[in-house]
Formats: sequence, C-alpha cells, structure tokens
Amino acid sequence: MNRRDTIKRLMAASGTLVALPAWANGWGAADVIHHHPSFSFDAQETLAAVADTIIPPGDAIGALSVGVDKFLQRLIDNCYEKDVQDNVKSQLDALETSSRNQYGKTFRQCDQQQREQMLMNLSASGKKEEEDFFKLIKSEKVRKVRKVTHTIHNAQQHMKMKCHRISILLVLVLVAVAMDIASAQARKEKKPLYTAALGVQAYTFRHSFPKDVAATLDTIRMMGFTELEGGGGRMAPEEFRKMCEERGISIPSTGAGYEQLVKDPQGVADRANALGAKYVMTAWIPHKNGAFNFENARKAVEDFNAAGKVLTENGITFCYHVHGYEFWPHEKGTLMDYIITNTNPAYVSFEMDIMWTHFGGGDPVALLKKYSNRWKLLHLKDLRKGTKKDLTGLTPDENDVPLGTGELNIPAILKAAKKAGVKHYFIEDESPAHEVSEQVPQSIDYLQGLTE
Repeated sequence: MNRRDTIKRLMAASGTLVALPAWANGWGAADVIHHHPSFSFDAQETLAAVADTIIPPGDAIGALSVGVDKFLQRLIDNCYEKDVQDNVKSQLDALETSSRNQYGKTFRQCDQQQREQMLMNLSASGKKEEEDFFKLIKSEKVRKVRKVTHTIHNAQQHMKMKCHRISILLVLVLVAVAMDIASAQARKEKKPLYTAALGVQAYTFRHSFPKDVAATLDTIRMMGFTELEGGGGRMAPEEFRKMCEERGISIPSTGAGYEQLVKDPQGVADRANALGAKYVMTAWIPHKNGAFNFENARKAVEDFNAAGKVLTENGITFCYHVHGYEFWPHEKGTLMDYIITNTNPAYVSFEMDIMWTHFGGGDPVALLKKYSNRWKLLHLKDLRKGTKKDLTGLTPDENDVPLGTGELNIPAILKAAKKAGVKHYFIEDESPAHEVSEQVPQSIDYLQGLTE
C-alpha cells in the first residue's frame, strides 16, 4: 500500500492539508533508543499499530522497521505538555475500545482494512474534539508553537503545545512527520541537489488568500516554505510583511503589472521596499494573444530599461518573468534573445519560469548557460507529458503537474541554475484549487529528495 495514498485517505474527510515541518529532518534513531515512555504497554501497542497502518511493511520502508512508533512516544513525552499527553493516551484508549466493540479484538489484531476504516471513521466523526484539532491546525493558534530546532534536546526547551484538546488525528500527522524523518535519515549520506531556501509563488494559493490570509500563511509555513514571492494583494505591504515575519517567512521578491511598472516605477519600488523585497518581477508584456511581435519586444526593452533604472536607484532589482510567448524567431535567434541582449544588465535581470520557457520552445538549461549572469530568480513547475505547446504562453491549469512527473528535466535545470548563480527559487503550481493541496507537498518531497 502506498504511504501517501493511505495518509491522503485518512485525512481527506476533514478537508485538512497535512504538511510536514522541515524542522523534523534532523532527528534520528539515536534520539529515541534509550527513551523510557510514559505510555502503558497497551497504549504503546496501539500507537505502534497506528503507525503500522499508515506506513505498512509493504512500503519501501515500513514504520515499525525504522522505529517510528518509538519516535512518536518520545516526541509526545518530551515536546508536549501533560494535558496534551493525557489526551493522546485517552484517544488511543478510545480507539482500542472501539476496536473491541466493533470487531471483538484489539486494534493491532485487526487487519489493515479494518484499522484504516476505524481511523477514517474517527477523522470524519464530526465530534468537537476532531473539529477543534483541525481548527488548531488551520487557525492562528498554530503560532503558539515555538520554533523547534533540529535536536530533541532543544525541542524540549523551545516547543510547548498550549492547546486544550487533542485527538488521535495528531498521531496520524506525527506518523507522517516521523516517516519523513526516516526517509531523510536514509538519504543523509547523499549530498542534496537542492540546497536553496524553500520558496513558493503566492499565485499557487490564489484561491486561499482572498478567504483567509493568516490561515493561508500558516499553511505555507507548515509546508516548510520560508520564502514567498508575492505582495499581499490589497493589504498594506507593511501589514502583510509583519504577518509573514511572524511566521518566519521572508518576501525576497514581489510582482508588478506592466502598466503599473511603466506609469509609476517609484511607487513600485516603494511598495517593494515596504515588503522587504529585493526583487520586482513583471510576468506579462501586453500584446495580441498568440501574436507577440518585434514591436512588442522593442517597446518592452525600452520600458524595462527605464523602469529598471528607477528600481535600481531604490535598491531593487527588476526581473522580467519569461512566459513562453517570446520565442518567435528573430534574426539568428528569437525575440527572447533580442529582449535579453538589448536590455541593460545594470537595470534588467530575468526570472525563468522553467515550464513556460519549455512550453514556448525554449531550452531552460541552454538559456541558463547562455545568459548565466542575467538569471536571478526561478519558478519551479512541471508540464504534463504530451501537452500540446505553442507560443501563446497559455495552457489549461490542469497541465501543471507535480515536479518530477512531467516533461522537464528538473535535476539538469537545477544544476545549471546553481552554476548560473540564481538567487531564489519559487515553486509555483497553477493547477486547480482541489489539486494544489496534493501536488505542492509532492513537489516539495521530490525537490528535497534529489541528490547529486
């Protein structure tokens, strides 16, 4: 059984996005070997069975084979206050009682399907305890959790959960956390290919931000992102920056529309500085759909040089975001070549959206090598295999797929980007809202799992 599919099914009924915190990756088996848990023997058995249900032996690594159950015991004992510990134990007892009532045997004695069904029933029970737990995950209460360091000793000092209700679903989340730790330990001897900060483009959460900015930022941070390319929409930039900083998220780059950039470059620079951004990107040059031409490119060069000069004078680097329609033939190259070679490097840099570059017929690796000193930012996204390509810079949202599952050679691009000196990387997923919650974590897993 696939671990991700199992977790997805168990959590789907709640509508909650389960994110695995990046701070957990430094914990290893040595931290739990000598721990004497406060759990009763029966509770330990039930906890082990829960872990075994989420990550069964048929997976590449089974939960029990790497001691996930022991890890969870120490995590709960050392990182949570007594009322939370008692509630977890109470929920384990309740799960055991439910098993005996339904099947006449212990939870561990039940088969995989029976155990999974019981956990799914709990997640969809509608009880206040379950609802309160997910409100905790989604709401600003999550900020009551202090920043946790990479050792369990520091975790004891820096992390205290101050919630009053907890459920067995917390155990499910912790199982997923622990499994990611086990995977990280299995990879630790290999050098990771992706070493930059984990960033995301705000457009990925375009359906969530208008509903609840704080909750969306909580989700972004819980996923492990520490950098955001965005601007807070109509919210005052100072307020949005404060909300991000409270969650340990910085805003290295923000966006501006073409007309806004041309008409009021000083205003664009002022907003960027208020956000704490060092880069401003523009992602679209006005033109007739599917007919980008030399005049469009020529005017863009002129406008970019002028606006870029103002931004540079204000400590901001302007970047044009490649969108795929710029690869019309021109002289011995393309209009993209014309834009790059005719803009002033002192005032204009570039952000490569690797999917749109590929969609328009460009070669991301070749361009990164050819103009290595011009690329400062990168959008990480992948294109569904077999997608029809053209020079419109437009394709249905459904063609955005998780990194590593589409047409692009992500490892080769990352290596070329690193050599070119790209400063910041942002995962951008333009897929429909119901797919983002599944695809973004998958892209993160893929990116962080790459090794040289």
